[in-house]
Amino acid sequence: MTSPHYPDGTVRALLATDLVTEATRTALQERLDAPAYEPQFLEPAAYDLLRAVAACLFPQPDRPDAPIELAPSVDRRLAAGLSDGWRYDAMPPTAKRIAWVWGA
Repeated sequence: MTSPHYPDGTVRALLATDLVTEATRTALQERLDAPAYEPQFLEPAAYDLLRAVAACLFPQPDRPDAPIELAPSVDRRLAAGLSDGWRYDAMPPTAKRIAWVWGA
């Protein structure tokens, strides 16, 4: 199975060497074997828009065939109610369907 995160011949080749610890090998193999991400917080259309916006804001010209997906991390944080301090305390909680989510 080909992973969108690690093209054949990169991490896969490294896993077979003694240059990788067993803990690292296990973590990387789990990532390689992980199923495609399904949005947990955003609706499918909003999630697709987030993916498109992320691709525009953080282009990855060196990875045209296998860009690193940024949207899953954002969606997971929203679903878990995690924040990194980007909003004012007086604003409604991120998990509420506020205007930017509806707009997306």
